[in-house]
Amino acid sequence: MIETVKNIGYKRNMIFNFQELNYRYLRILLIISGIIFVMGSASSRHIVGGDVVYNCMGVDTTSNTIRYEVIFTMYRDAAGGGADFDFDASFGVYKGDGNRWSYVRTIANQPATEIELVNNIDANPCLIIPPNIRVEKGVYRFTVTLPISNETYLIAYQRCCRNVTINNIVRPDETGAAFTVEISPLAQETCNNSPKFKNFPPIVICLGERVNFDHSAIDVEGDQLVYEFCAPLTSGGQDGVNGGDPSSCTGVRPDPARCRPLYDEVTFRLPTYSAVNPLGGDPQITIDPETGRITGIPTQLGQFVVGVCVKEYRNGQLMGELSRDFQFNVAECEQSVVAQIQSDGVIGDRDFLINSCGVNTIEFVNESYDEENIQSYLWTFDINGISETVTSR
Repeated sequence: MIETVKNIGYKRNMIFNFQELNYRYLRILLIISGIIFVMGSASSRHIVGGDVVYNCMGVDTTSNTIRYEVIFTMYRDAAGGGADFDFDASFGVYKGDGNRWSYVRTIANQPATEIELVNNIDANPCLIIPPNIRVEKGVYRFTVTLPISNETYLIAYQRCCRNVTINNIVRPDETGAAFTVEISPLAQETCNNSPKFKNFPPIVICLGERVNFDHSAIDVEGDQLVYEFCAPLTSGGQDGVNGGDPSSCTGVRPDPARCRPLYDEVTFRLPTYSAVNPLGGDPQITIDPETGRITGIPTQLGQFVVGVCVKEYRNGQLMGELSRDFQFNVAECEQSVVAQIQSDGVIGDRDFLINSCGVNTIEFVNESYDEENIQSYLWTFDINGISETVTSR
C-alpha cells in the first residue's frame, strides 16, 4: 500500500532522516519486534551462574522438624569445552547467626536433571546467538529434614571455576562460585517458601541499546521483596586440575564438611567495575529496588558477572535472602529489521532523498524489511508545521 501526501508543492527535494540505527524516533518511524546481535568470538569455560531456592513441605510437630525441597538451578557454558554438570554433586547444610556457621550435614551424590539449552530469546525472533555462545541449564532437586532451630540454616553448593573470558573480575578462571540460600528462624516457624526468580536474563545484550529486563521474583506468601546488585560469592580454585586435592577449599569441588561459610566475594576490577556497577560505564546499569527491573545502556563490550540479591520481609521482619549470579554478554548489534523508503538517493546512511517535479502528489513507497518481524508502523509527517500520522504500511 502506498500512502500519499497532497499539496506539497510544485518542485521540491524531500529528505527523510532516519536518526540512529534502531530507527525508533524518526520522521518515518517503525516499531519493530527485534534486532540481530552479532558477536565475535567469545570462547568460555564453565560456570555462568545459578541460584538456590526452597519450598517448605511441612512441619512434624512430634519431632519438631521441618522438611524442605531444595532446588538449585545452575547455568554452564556449553560451548567452551569446560566441565559438564556434576552428576554426584554435594550440598552443605550449615547453622549459624550470619557471622559464624557450624557444619550440620552434607547432601551428597545429587544428579543434575532437566538439562536443556537456555532459550530466552523467544520474544525477540531477530536475535541470532552465534554457535560459540551456548548456555545450558541443569537442575538439582532434593529434600532435607531439619530440626526447627532458633538459628539460621544456610544451604550451599561450591564449585570452580568461572569463565576465563569474564572482564570485570580478577582471575576469573581461578575463581569459583558459592551458591547459597538462607532459612531464618522466622522462616522455619512459619513454614515459609523462598521467592523464585521469574526469568533468566538474556544471554546477549546489545552495546549502546537500552536494557529493560524484569529480574523480579515471585513470592507465594506475598512478602515484600527488595532487590539490589550484590557481589557474587566465590569458593574453590584450581586444585585437582593439574595436581592437588580437588576436594580442598582451593579445589575444583570443595568438600562441604571442610569448606564452610563465610565465603569470600569475587574481586572486581576496581575502580571501573564493582558489585553495584558490574558493567562499568556512566551512567551505570541499575536495578529498581521495588520492582527488580534492570535498566540502562551498556557502554562496554565484554562478558560481565552480575549478582542480584533479594531480601524478603514480612511485617517489617527479614525472612531471608535469595541471590543469583549470572553473566551479561555485551555485543555489537546489527539491525535485521530496517526502516527505509524508495528514494532517488541516500545521503549518508540515514537521509533518503525524494525528488518531486511537476506534480502535487508525492508517493512514499515503504521498502522496510524484515516484514515477518515488523509488528506495526508509524509514519509521522510534518507538513507546514502540522503533524500528520499514519499507521498503515
